Formats: sequence, C-alpha cells, structure tokens
Amino acid sequence: MSRLTSALAAVVVASAPLVGCGSHDEAGRSAASKTAAPSSAEVAAKARQEPARRRVASSRWDTVLVLGGQVQDTLFRQPRRLGVFGDRLYVYDYLDHRLLAFDRSNGKLQWMYGRNGKGPDEIGNVLDLDFGSDGAVWLNDAVANRLAIVAPDGARRKLVPLGGRTVRDVVPFGRTAIVTPIGASAPFWIEVDESGAVTDSARVPKEFRGLNWFYRQTMASKQANGTLWAVLLPWARPFFVWDGKHLRCRGELIEGRPPPAVVDQSAPVWAVATAIVDSTLYILAKGETDKALRTLDAYSMRDCRYLESYLLPAKKFKAMAAARGPTFYVEFEDPVPTVIGLRAAKPR
Repeated sequence: MSRLTSALAAVVVASAPLVGCGSHDEAGRSAASKTAAPSSAEVAAKARQEPARRRVASSRWDTVLVLGGQVQDTLFRQPRRLGVFGDRLYVYDYLDHRLLAFDRSNGKLQWMYGRNGKGPDEIGNVLDLDFGSDGAVWLNDAVANRLAIVAPDGARRKLVPLGGRTVRDVVPFGRTAIVTPIGASAPFWIEVDESGAVTDSARVPKEFRGLNWFYRQTMASKQANGTLWAVLLPWARPFFVWDGKHLRCRGELIEGRPPPAVVDQSAPVWAVATAIVDSTLYILAKGETDKALRTLDAYSMRDCRYLESYLLPAKKFKAMAAARGPTFYVEFEDPVPTVIGLRAAKPR
C-alpha cells in the first residue's frame, strides 16, 4: 500500500478538537484512552539502527505487469496511490478522482469507483488507502473529511465522517480505524469507529513535540492480514512499529536527519512511499543520494532492524505497493503514466 508525500504540502488545515470517550483529565483528554506514543528515552535503546551503508540485495528485476505507458493510452491520468490485497492491484487516479481495481495476474480492469465531487459515490482527494481484513478498500478523502469504505466488488459500503478533521493516513482494524490527524495540536493518531466517534488516541512522541506541524505529518502502512503497522515522518529519521495499539519497536531510517526548526521547502524528504509484506517494512527512499526514488530499504517489523536494500531500475518512481515474492508495483511517468510490477530476479 503506497504512501506519497506530494500531496502533503497542499494540506494546510488544522484538525478539529477531539471528542473523547470515558472520563476526562484536566486537559480534556480521555483518561481511558491516553495511549502514549513512544519517547526517545522510553524505547530508543530497543531498536536504534544506524548502519554505515546500505547492503544491496538485488538490482536485477523481472517485469511481471505493465499498465498504461502508451501515448495513446487513456487508462491513467495521474495515478498517485497504489495498493495490493490478494490477487488485486488498486490504483487511485488523482486527476480522475477514481479508484481502479486490476487483476494482478493479467492486468485486466475489474471495476472503477468514484468521480469528482462530495456526493455519496464521489471523491475529492484521496491522501491514503488501505484495506480491511475482508479486502474492503478504505479511502481517506481529505476534501470531504471522511473515510469511504468500498467493498471488494466495487460497491460503496459505508461513509465514515471525521468531524471536520483532516487526516493523513488510515489504518483499518475491523469496525474501527486508526487515522493520523494533521494540525498543530493534533495527537499522533486517533482511533475512530464506523460512526466517526473517537475511541482512543496517542500523544505525539516527545522528540517530535517541538516540530512545526508541517514536519509532523505522517506516512503509515499496515499488514494486509495482520495487526502490525508502521508509521514514519517523511522529513525525519525515526519510524515506529505498532501491533494494534501497542508499540512494538522504534527504528531509524538508514538515511536521514532531523528536519529544520522552521518550514523550509528545500528540506530533504527521506521517504516517499511505504509498503508491508508479511513482517517486512519496505520504504521507497528519496534522500540525498544519486539513487533517490530508486532505492527500496527493508526493515524488520519484529525489532525495527535495517535488513537490506533493493535498487530499482533507472526511473524516478512516485508511488509503491508490494506483495509476496517480493513483488513491487511502482508508478512513474516516462513520458506518460505507467504502473509496472517488478519481481526481484533470482541469481543466474
């Protein structure tokens, strides 16, 4: 499931106040739901990894799927979100405001959902997509301030209002979802039920509380059929792995440094997309190397250790999803939008 930072800068909307559940403390927070995100003092020693350099496991690839890519092709206008669940590849097209479902085995289009607007079956701007355990697609529509749940057959199942909040990521868990709000006073994440009511929240880690809210925007991915999920800040170096609402470990990107104290449009972005296969977190790195937007770094979700890296072909990729193999689905424009599936080639 892909995550992309290009839309982040355009979102300049503070989150609405939280409506908590249960008893409240003096600050108005739910005393029963103050799940604390980690501080550096609490968990930094568990999984800090600062390898001296990347270890490239593979730079040879077999192409297993090609979608679009022809000048006369009108399949895509600007694909910006990719996701994989089972035998399906999902592509959200930013300019067409629609979600497309493809058969991964042959590339055949299965169905399309959405059009521009704020109506029941319309989409404004999807910042993230992820999947429920049954394969339903959860779309985070930042324009409509809601989550749209689309069934595996392409029919709308439910719309979840977010109370005017703008959120960056959606991580579904059964009948609830964890979302990451955008705003200066926003928590690190909140949990909402299908009515949009807040049922839990986590404080921003201490190390990030002094950051400008712009740099506190997040990027998250979840296991397709599991409870592990990961969240990072694209302009910072740490990342966190959670098992449901329980913190599992804290790690460090192999390349990165803290963001500046004030917003600087030239500040480097260290990660542009993430995907999870089983218990491995893959991050499409940007950074400051000549391999920007071509390097996939792999991390263990058991202890947040850096594992290895993959070097993609000589393109500038903008979105990513992944499946077992591992097989990576990536998007680029050369000269027209193309989505390809790449599987690491076996040694000759």
